[in-house]
Amino acid sequence: MQFPSESYLEQLRKKYPVGTKLQLISMRNETYPVLPVTVGEVTHIDDAGSIHMRWENGSSLALIPEIDSFQTVSEAKNKAKPPPLYGMLPYNRKNCKSVFYTIF
Repeated sequence: MQFPSESYLEQLRKKYPVGTKLQLISMRNETYPVLPVTVGEVTHIDDAGSIHMRWENGSSLALIPEIDSFQTVSEAKNKAKPPPLYGMLPYNRKNCKSVFYTIF
């Protein structure tokens, strides 16, 4: 196993200091991964570059930056939320039943 350079580790520790809240997007290569959208807190970053976490579901699986996808909680809040589905439909909820029967 090849360890990352000291400059990479320093950069990683600066970007994700202890206490940073991260939200998981996806975790690969795990038998029992943490579910997407789970939030956790960074506990430390080891010399292999793994980001050790305390997840809100009680898990302590580490993130591997090159393999797992994640974002800081502040980044997640800044992303636009998609509009609700019923706002995009050409009819309102009141006549939804009649449209359903008309189609089927």
